Amino acid sequence: MDPAEQRRELAAEFGAVAIDPTDSGAGQAIAAATDGGATHALDTTGIPEVIKQAVRALRAMGELAVVGLGKPEVAIDIQDLLFKGKTIRGCIEGDAQIHEFIPALIDLYTAGKFPIDRLVTRYRPDEFNQAIADQAAGRVIKPVVVWEH
Repeated sequence: MDPAEQRRELAAEFGAVAIDPTDSGAGQAIAAATDGGATHALDTTGIPEVIKQAVRALRAMGELAVVGLGKPEVAIDIQDLLFKGKTIRGCIEGDAQIHEFIPALIDLYTAGKFPIDRLVTRYRPDEFNQAIADQAAGRVIKPVVVWEH
């Protein structure tokens, strides 16, 4: 779920079910696309309403991982969480073993199976504010400020 159409289109290209959280039928779209609810969801937006909808879209025993920085608090229906055994968890660096994960990503990239160039937009240090604005507006997936010597 992402409010930015450009990011939803890219996610769909990579095989994700991409849904606009501002659409009043988002929950029904998730249920239809996942045969009754998602087993897993990933929030990269940090937008409270998106997180709430992602939790609602989970089927029983579903899990939401949150990696987006946004508002520090989100109102969640605790009864939905409790009665359906849903889980919300933070995720740091994909919970990966970094010494295995980075080489694996490099191998995927060199094999043409990990198109990082389509996910990362590079900015110079003097473009820092533009990087933040582009991220907030949904124009980029991952802004990276690069200092070159």
